[in-house]
Amino acid sequence: MGRRRPGSRSGKRVVRTGSLAWLTLLAAGCAARAASGPPLEDPASAAHDLAMASVPSGPAHLSFHWEYSDRRGPTRGEGVGRYNPPDSLRLDLFGVGDASMAVALAGDGLRSLGTLENVQLPPAAFLYATAGLFIPPASVPARGFRTEQGDVLVYDVPNGVERRYVVRGDRLVQVEDVLDGRTLRRLELSWPDGPARWPSGAEYKDLVTPSRARWSLDEVTNENERYPAEIFDLPVRG
Repeated sequence: MGRRRPGSRSGKRVVRTGSLAWLTLLAAGCAARAASGPPLEDPASAAHDLAMASVPSGPAHLSFHWEYSDRRGPTRGEGVGRYNPPDSLRLDLFGVGDASMAVALAGDGLRSLGTLENVQLPPAAFLYATAGLFIPPASVPARGFRTEQGDVLVYDVPNGVERRYVVRGDRLVQVEDVLDGRTLRRLELSWPDGPARWPSGAEYKDLVTPSRARWSLDEVTNENERYPAEIFDLPVRG
C-alpha cells in the first residue's frame, strides 16, 4: 500500500500466520454464561501461572487487520503493534486516507492519540487480552472455578462489576465483564494450532454501547532489541 509501518525492521526472524478469516459473531444475547462451577483449589497460583505463560520472552512487531462497527456503520484498516515485555504494548491503527490512531499501554495505563475519533476503545485489560496478554486488575483473584469452557478467574472491579478471565490450558481464551448476571462486554480469542505465543485473532463486543471490534494477526516478527521506552509514552490529551 506504500505506507511505511512504524517499527518495521529487516533481518529478523519472522513467524507467518497467513491470511485469517474473521471470527464468527458472538451470540446476540447478553446473558452471562454459567457463573459458577467446582471451585479452583488455588486461584492465586493459577493466575500467577497464566501471567507467566502469557508474556512473550522478547520484543515483537505485529502486523494485523482490524475492523470496528457501531450504529454508524463499519470502519476497517491495517495495523501494527510493538511490544516490550512484560506489559508495554503500542498499537497503530490505519484507516481510510490519512486517518490513524496510536494506542499505548504500559502497566494499567492507556493513552491514545489520532484522528480515528469514531472508534471506541475497550478498557486496557481487554486491549492487553486482545494480544493474549493477561494483565489482571489486581494481584489476587477474588475466586476461581471450573467450567466446560475452561478455568475461570474472577476479579472484582469498580461499580460492582466482575471481570472473568477464562483460561484453557496455558492460554487466555475469553474475558468478560458481568454486572448482576448480565454481560457488559466480552472478548473472545482464537489461537492457531500448535504452539504459539500470540493469538491469531480476537473479537470484542461492547453490549452496552453497542459496538464491536475484530482483528486478525497476519505476521509476527521477533525483535532482537527492546523498543525505546518513549514510543509507549503518548502525550495526554488536553
